[in-house]
Amino acid sequence: MTIEEIRLSGLLEYYILDLLSESERQEVEGYLQEFPELRKDKIDIENALHNYAKAMGIEPRQGVEDNILDSIRQMGGIKSPTVSPPPASAGFGSLLPWLTGLLALTLIIGAYSFFNLKGKMDQMQSTYADSQAKCDSLRDEQNKTIDLLRKINDPDSRKLIMSATPGFQETQLFFHINDNSKENYIQIRRLPLIAENEVFQLWSLKDGINPIPLSTFRGDGTDIIPVDFENGTGTYAITIEPRGGSLAPNLAKLICTVGV
Repeated sequence: MTIEEIRLSGLLEYYILDLLSESERQEVEGYLQEFPELRKDKIDIENALHNYAKAMGIEPRQGVEDNILDSIRQMGGIKSPTVSPPPASAGFGSLLPWLTGLLALTLIIGAYSFFNLKGKMDQMQSTYADSQAKCDSLRDEQNKTIDLLRKINDPDSRKLIMSATPGFQETQLFFHINDNSKENYIQIRRLPLIAENEVFQLWSLKDGINPIPLSTFRGDGTDIIPVDFENGTGTYAITIEPRGGSLAPNLAKLICTVGV
């Protein structure tokens, strides 16, 4: 038998409760020597049975007792379908085996219910953790959106309409600039379609010097995005460039500009 087959067979539980024949006990002891990992399983089961014996407060689901009895009978631990009480005239010596068997049966039922309940609790905790993570993520996104709205509505922020070029009249963008905080934001209404290997790139235009490359973005599913601020800029422009951006603008794909 493999270690997983042993774990699923119930042999460890029957061994701990002394419900096995001598040959079966020797077989389990051999498995404990062959698979050291089973020793920890044995300790865990003993602890679970001990805790249940102390608490005795878990009700098994309907049908559990019959299922366990069938499993025990298949293992040879109980020969009769039910545990019959001894005659009224029997002494304590005759009562002891019956009481031991009854206690063992009760512990098996309780342990089964304990592990079943623990599995459900673990599943509920996992579901709660997933829901909590999703709520935290939504809250973070909401906070970011609120922070962006607060910034673009700051009294020191100016809202400018970017002028689309003749070849890209569908472009509709607002440019929010705050000279005090040195922050720029682009509010997207509509952008032209671009290829997978292309991006939009912002440029700073100043008199007497070459265009300065700034932020790149795609604008997929985003309404407001932060972009670079450049001191002394006279005009900001946006072009379509290869993914990763360019050092010089592709003027054939200049989509809009805005003077600041």
